[in-house]
Amino acid sequence: MDNDIIYMYICPKCGSFGIGFTKNKCDRCNTDVINTNINWDNYLNLSDEDQDKIESELYEKYVFNNPLYSETAFNRRIQLEAEEDAEYDREEEERKHIPHCPICGSANVHKISLGNKVGAAAIFNVFSIGHISKTFKCKNCGAKF
Repeated sequence: MDNDIIYMYICPKCGSFGIGFTKNKCDRCNTDVINTNINWDNYLNLSDEDQDKIESELYEKYVFNNPLYSETAFNRRIQLEAEEDAEYDREEEERKHIPHCPICGSANVHKISLGNKVGAAAIFNVFSIGHISKTFKCKNCGAKF
């Protein structure tokens, strides 16, 4: 069942590697990528140390000794990936501060207004405690939290 295996590809010019290249071209520099014959799933299951070792071996074998290799393209890719990682980290940090429904996980929530709470208290008295003690209501599943 060789067709079920997803192989890792590497760009000989900039050193980008992965599996999602469009038409076997590097997404960074549009150079033809090389199939490393390394099973992507197996690679992902390795320790960080073992992944680093494989990456070093791939760079030596397919990139640094290849006539297509460009130090400029390689360094530009490293810089772009660092910027993308930093942006991802910023977005991830921002997502931590967005309220999410504890029932369905949706961020599609709205704050229950003070007027809504006062109105409920005036109409339902002691029976509104479950409502007025909550801060948000989920627009997807209706949970109040």
